Amino acid sequence: MTTRTVRMDDEHEKLLARVLRRTGGTASDALKQGLKLLDKELERAPGRSAWDIYAELDLGPGGSSAGPAAKSRETVQRLLDARRKAKR
Repeated sequence: MTTRTVRMDDEHEKLLARVLRRTGGTASDALKQGLKLLDKELERAPGRSAWDIYAELDLGPGGSSAGPAAKSRETVQRLLDARRKAKR
């Protein structure tokens, strides 16, 4: 078991004190429960949506069309490949 130091401002110190009064537990118990709740919340949170990915694509000059609609799959793959290569 490790020991951690947690820095808290006045607002969070008051919040912790209120939680401890209401639960009768220790600060350690309250923080552990908070970590468990945050972990569960993060598991339920959605990842990046298709819109998030689309919004990051640089479609270049000439409007929003990067290719014909009939070849949308190939166009998106080409754009994603170009983006991956540019990050290297």
